[in-house]
Amino acid sequence: MTLILNKIFMPITYILLFSFIFLIFCFCFDESPFAIYVICIDMIFYLIITRDFVVGILSLLVNESMYKIVQSPTFYIISFSLSRIIVLLISLKLDKIYDLNTRRIILDNENSLKFMNMVKSTLVLLILNSNYTYYYSTDVNSTAVIIIMLINRIIIIVCFYFIISMQIKYINWQETKLNNELISAQLEYQKKLYKKRDHYSNLLKMYNHDFKNILNNAGKFLELGKIDEAKDILSNVNSNIKNIINENKNYSNNLIVDIILNELSEKCKSSKIKFSAKCYIPENFKLGDLELSRLFSNLANNSYEACIKQNEIDLKNITFKSYIKDNVLIIFLQNTFNGSFIMKENTFITTKKNSTLHGVGIESIRQIVEYANGILLIDTDTDNDIKLFKYLIKIPLCDI
Repeated sequence: MTLILNKIFMPITYILLFSFIFLIFCFCFDESPFAIYVICIDMIFYLIITRDFVVGILSLLVNESMYKIVQSPTFYIISFSLSRIIVLLISLKLDKIYDLNTRRIILDNENSLKFMNMVKSTLVLLILNSNYTYYYSTDVNSTAVIIIMLINRIIIIVCFYFIISMQIKYINWQETKLNNELISAQLEYQKKLYKKRDHYSNLLKMYNHDFKNILNNAGKFLELGKIDEAKDILSNVNSNIKNIINENKNYSNNLIVDIILNELSEKCKSSKIKFSAKCYIPENFKLGDLELSRLFSNLANNSYEACIKQNEIDLKNITFKSYIKDNVLIIFLQNTFNGSFIMKENTFITTKKNSTLHGVGIESIRQIVEYANGILLIDTDTDNDIKLFKYLIKIPLCDI
């Protein structure tokens, strides 16, 4: 009652309500103060705006000044209750306008989120200051003043949603640009791998073509009794073929996956990482070549980068498997790592300093798997001396 009878009761009410909600949320939820502040300032902003509308409309309906409306205990309860109902309706409407993916994009973009909350906090302070002028400066029952206040609030809310809309478009543009960069890099990488496979195929064709001549030459040396020369020819051929085969092992029945795994095998060999892989991909798989390439490339890059971060003396290992079980494609990847990882909102994120491109690796894997109606499970084993990072992907071959 003291607050209601005091001339500045509404600003104090908002401040007390904000402080109370903030402290309760900090106590109940394991989130950062900034994340809780975002929620609290959002609630207060909509409460102030909707309450100003209710107070203005009530003032017009009962033909009383806003000064008297805000100091009446009855209208205090009515305005607060109606404003809460309106805020709830707005929240339900926003859930339909801004889907979960849009809200995730906004929350993930920290700079844009900070900007929007700075704008919202500034608006709250300006509105509270203007409220004192509208409500408490004079007891004037003027329809013009009330209408001006309502128009002012409409302009504020329109401008605010315009800012949000521009921010979302900007963030979407950034994500589109980033995805295009990733796809371009992936296509360039895939082009390089195809060239390498073509070179491998040409070498084999060349040896197949020349094999008859090589045998004839070896046979002539044998006829002349030059056994050592014949052995040298056959030994050189055998050595060259082994080198080609060792550099291009068959890790998968799928050409794209096989190229990616061969590239990973070479990198592991140069970095002294033990590597093994046997991946079966069914024909006419629902993922196209580009998606399949992005999926296995991200998995390969993540596992390799995790291994090279380990100490020199640590055991380093990467194991790739994929097979069919119960009409589901199972993709399993296990790699050693240094035991260090960062989680944010139950999501693994990069430990690299420059996370512009690399930070989207796991998220890109998750999106591709979800696109195929599959699931991605990630687990870590840090209890033993050898720390393991595990991926398990399940993709149904037939849509349910």
